[in-house]
Amino acid sequence: MSKQKMFREGEQRYLTRGIHDRLPVLLQILLWDTIDNLRDSGQELNCLQVFKIATKENPDRNGKLLVIIHSQEKPGYRREYVMPVGRDVEEINGNIFVIDDTDHATMMWAEEY
Repeated sequence: MSKQKMFREGEQRYLTRGIHDRLPVLLQILLWDTIDNLRDSGQELNCLQVFKIATKENPDRNGKLLVIIHSQEKPGYRREYVMPVGRDVEEINGNIFVIDDTDHATMMWAEEY
């Protein structure tokens, strides 16, 4: 039996009300893009992609840094993204799951699972 490819191109994508309400659209797009880029690189994807997001003080400047750690368990994968955010940006902290059930993919906060 052949292995089902996760996060297929053109697959239906959904997000929960919590993601809609609390995660800016640009970050939603960034998270989907990181999954697409990983898939396009030939990396095998697990059905569960995990994003740990934390807002931290920027030690080099005024303002804050947004730290996003993207990981999956098997096959093992971990990548960290760090980007500056403006002073007035609302803090974003939490874990986001993106789950592919082979029919569609859904982005949700871990506490919504």
